[in-house]
Amino acid sequence: FSEAIDSVLQKGDVLVLESGPGRVLTSLGRLQATCRPHHSFHTSLPHPREDTPDDEHALATLGQLWQEGVSYDPAAYYAGERRRRVPLPTYPFERRRYWIEPQPLDASASALLPASKVHDVDRWLYLPSWRQTAPASPSPVDAAQHAPEQWLLFVPEEGPAAQLADDLAAAGHAVVAVHADPSCRQLEVVEGHPWRAYRFAPDQDGHYVSLLAELEAQGVRPDRIVYAWTTPAEDAASQPVSARHASVFRRIPALIRVGWHSVLQENRALTLDLGTPGLYDDGVSAIVPESYALAGLSLVVPQELPDLHVRCLDMASVPRSAWLAELVAPPDRARFVAYRGARRWVRSYEPVPSSERSGLIRPQGTYLITGGLGDVGLLLARHLVREFAANVVLMSRSEVPHREAWEALRHDSSDPWLRRRIEGLRRIEEAGGQPMVVVGDVGSEQDVRRVLSEARDRFGRVDGVLHAAAVSGAASSERTLDALTLDDVHEQFYAKVQGARALAAALRGADLDVCVLFSAIAAVLGGLGFGAYAPANA
Repeated sequence: FSEAIDSVLQKGDVLVLESGPGRVLTSLGRLQATCRPHHSFHTSLPHPREDTPDDEHALATLGQLWQEGVSYDPAAYYAGERRRRVPLPTYPFERRRYWIEPQPLDASASALLPASKVHDVDRWLYLPSWRQTAPASPSPVDAAQHAPEQWLLFVPEEGPAAQLADDLAAAGHAVVAVHADPSCRQLEVVEGHPWRAYRFAPDQDGHYVSLLAELEAQGVRPDRIVYAWTTPAEDAASQPVSARHASVFRRIPALIRVGWHSVLQENRALTLDLGTPGLYDDGVSAIVPESYALAGLSLVVPQELPDLHVRCLDMASVPRSAWLAELVAPPDRARFVAYRGARRWVRSYEPVPSSERSGLIRPQGTYLITGGLGDVGLLLARHLVREFAANVVLMSRSEVPHREAWEALRHDSSDPWLRRRIEGLRRIEEAGGQPMVVVGDVGSEQDVRRVLSEARDRFGRVDGVLHAAAVSGAASSERTLDALTLDDVHEQFYAKVQGARALAAALRGADLDVCVLFSAIAAVLGGLGFGAYAPANA
């Protein structure tokens, strides 16, 4: 192939068209010693990693060839296609206006919308904070003061949350309680209660379908759903991260389908309260990472399902009266609520002043950046090189061609991902750096240790780590809740969560100046299609 393509390229102004999917041959052609800037390479079909439809790619290539002087027969392109004219009914031009005028925002909503971009950098940064508010009334009698509602409780069979069924039923509410039992082979009816109770295996999707069918048969349309099956902190720490997140994300979408089905049936609002123990980091109580994942998911759910109101409740080790009072109290705007003893806390964000240089970055230091060839990783690397003359080690799952091939590949329109990475590396070099690119899997402790060892061999030490690995732009970061799969969850959590765990293990005992974990604004704001992306970043 090398001798053949060399012979073609030596003929002068040559246009090369690769027939078939991918760009292997055109990439090899650009690497030939006889390849010159005036040689033009094109592909007829997209690479398997590209999302571009085949016909769209072929038309784009045809247009590029036409721009370069290649003639083609339009009639031949459309040969064999048939057009059918469909007459449409006419209508009178009555000049009636049917435009829907925008509704003015109320004062509270308009206050949340800035009139323009804030240019003062000191006003850009915020920290999550918890502020104390008045607790809900502790009297169980308050539950009876509300109109009877239908409650669907996913609660353990023991503890304060389990006793909610007794209190709600005593106050005149209709209650259905569902208990988790991994050994169940099917949906089971639990006898001995004055309300309906069921038991099933929470990781079996079919059991949720059976529950939904049973609720429909009984005419149950929940007004309120309480999910309190979250894993206790002491149990969560002993489980592998993949199993823990798979367990949570098998349950929640199925649970949402049950609740949303109820909303669709009667076109009304529904409240979903998620038990999230360990969400409020008070410096004493153990935190539960799964609760933070649920908090991220709770932002996305009401954005995709507007009639479903979602709250996160950190009610660890509180009496049953506090549970009941919080649930039946008139709702406020708080979406994240925590109780510590009798004190109620709600999450907010407080502004903090920015500092251009915190002193954590060492001049001429060495920094490992995971996800180093991503847009964020390349931006961080260029900043460290330009501002601190730092050595940067870029860890990535993907390889980069040898430096000698960069100039030719910069103009490769068939692989925008590679072109953008090469351009980012060139900018780091222009800033005075010599980036070290190392291929490795950030989720593998062994790979992380190897990359750290190679960095120390070259630069003598590693002063800091910036964990910027992420999966963005993939289907898993754009999947709506009704289409979300476990594979999507694994893909998003692997880079962020498993990567952080691998780094923690490999860096144990290391003397670092700084270690920074990067998240995304979706962890605070949610977003449509971010059912896996937002929780992974939260």
